[in-house]
Amino acid sequence: MFNLHDYIMKMLSGMVGNYPDWQIMEYALNWYSKGKLTEEDLAEVEAWFENQIPTNTDQIPNSEVDIPNSEEDTPIEE
Repeated sequence: MFNLHDYIMKMLSGMVGNYPDWQIMEYALNWYSKGKLTEEDLAEVEAWFENQIPTNTDQIPNSEVDIPNSEEDTPIEE
């Protein structure tokens, strides 16, 4: 027999790595608001992202990113 809850959780887990984390969590929240997922399900979805490597460049030390931050750092072409 078809189980909508299991289908939703399988679909959400399949989205990991293919969609942004925020979008997966937004979809999960929408299903929660419709009464198809529980708070425990939302906690499980959130746990999928806890141990990921950060992809936001704000979290990378400046020594690894060469971005000029002032005119003094920018070479002048003549």
